[in-house]
Amino acid sequence: MKFANIPHTILYGFSLALMKGLSLIMLPFVAHTLSPDEFGRVEVLSSITIIASVIVGFGLEDSLYRFAGLARNVQRQRVMASAIFTLATLMSVISLLFLWLFVAQIQKHIPGNIPLEAIILGLCIVSFEAMIAVPLGWLRMNDQASEFCVATIGRAFIQVVLTLWFIQVSPTVTSIFAAGFIAVIIQLAYLIFWQCQTTKWIWLPKTFKKILTYSFPLLGTGLVGFALMGADRLFVAHYTSLEQVALYGVAAKFAIGVVLFLQPYTMWWVPKRFQTLVQPNGAHSVAQFTSFGLLYLAIATFMIMTTSEFLITLLMPVSYLDAMNCLLILACAMFAKEAAELLNIGAFTGRNTYEQFFINCIISLLGIGLFWSLVPLHGAYGAAISLCIAMSAKAIGLFLLSQKRLPLPFSYGLLFGAPTAIVILGVALHLYLSPVSQFIISVGSLFVIGLVTMWFRSTDAFSKYQLGKM
Repeated sequence: MKFANIPHTILYGFSLALMKGLSLIMLPFVAHTLSPDEFGRVEVLSSITIIASVIVGFGLEDSLYRFAGLARNVQRQRVMASAIFTLATLMSVISLLFLWLFVAQIQKHIPGNIPLEAIILGLCIVSFEAMIAVPLGWLRMNDQASEFCVATIGRAFIQVVLTLWFIQVSPTVTSIFAAGFIAVIIQLAYLIFWQCQTTKWIWLPKTFKKILTYSFPLLGTGLVGFALMGADRLFVAHYTSLEQVALYGVAAKFAIGVVLFLQPYTMWWVPKRFQTLVQPNGAHSVAQFTSFGLLYLAIATFMIMTTSEFLITLLMPVSYLDAMNCLLILACAMFAKEAAELLNIGAFTGRNTYEQFFINCIISLLGIGLFWSLVPLHGAYGAAISLCIAMSAKAIGLFLLSQKRLPLPFSYGLLFGAPTAIVILGVALHLYLSPVSQFIISVGSLFVIGLVTMWFRSTDAFSKYQLGKM
């Protein structure tokens, strides 16, 4: 299946909207089918899978972009991709063995009385995520957008169909993760087939050592990052109730729309940024693309702030309407989170990532301290405030580190001024206008932005920035 005439950003964006936005797409149906307690259990187990996926992933996807992206020729690229895929396979095997040995002990430490079957299914899904992430990254690096689209859309379609079927029969957390497990197995088989078209499993101990030396701090970074994106729900579950976890989870799923709106850009840009950096005038190009990305991020945040309240009122059961209390703060937190990812390229250009790890350790300690202080007093709202403060500090810290290692010629008005103004406007509209008025303004703004973008493209205004297949 080929989509040669479709811009890659559209393919990537549509694919990721289904792959990562599946929980948001299914949210109204799931919320009407599951009880708030059962939905809270889904959120708690999802938080556990976040930390497990960080461990199993071991930063190998970022290592693929770093080592294969900076390889001196195509043959070297394939060797590095083969080595990283081999390591991903080993991590999956080790994680499955660990799960088999210790799943009973793991269950005892998870709040919410989650069934053992659901925990096994959830952690089995995680065990295969490294073997999925590396081939998906390799497809993106090689501009195989159509194959990427088939792999992600296929998984999403299968998971939606099975979820709808399973929770009609048994509306439980186990049904949700059973559907996900079957979809992951099918996607994995497809991706292994495509990966083996250009790379094979390969045993290169010296290369493994170099990759793991680079990846290990990324693992630590991910683990301490769990304190910000995962532990929040566990704190809410510990200090409040599963119902509060459910409300927080609904707000978080709408806020994650900021990430999904940005994905058409980041899915194209992240695998390409190191390759762009080594080209003539690469630093200037990277600075421009980063500034465009941050502007795009601000528009995405504005859209979520001004549409989510209307959508929650329209689509969700009455018992979930209080989720709106956390939504605005969580949208700001997602803005800060994605800004950090756009601004951190310099942190990845050295021989190691230890400074990045130390920054994340400090920020995570800050986040844990805020959770401990604010969640007992303010519940889910306190968790949202804590997350926003910590994510903002992380974005600032990584930007300063990136500029220290790789000074880029930014225009700071474009980089920070315009995005900040757009986000502040979104906050003001959310606070002072009705949900319907916000929605109308948001849709109208999106229409105008679309027309302006089409005009720029038709006049080749972007050509000098070498946007290629965007």
